Amino acid sequence: MSVEVSAPMPGTISEVLASVGDEVKFDNEIIVLEAMKMNNPICAPTNGRTLILSGCGPCSRGGLQITE
Repeated sequence: MSVEVSAPMPGTISEVLASVGDEVKFDNEIIVLEAMKMNNPICAPTNGRTLILSGCGPCSRGGLQITE
């Protein structure tokens, strides 16, 4: 089963803190989204491994999948 993580608002991904294949735990910060001149951490909603990560740049939706 995989879980898609999406951005809560349009913005720019300013930092990617995880790599494809990394094991992440619930509530680990994995991406930093810059929106409205604030840095907003995007955290893992579950334990698992990252499958797909988007790179830094503008986004309207997150680009991350985590598999359990």
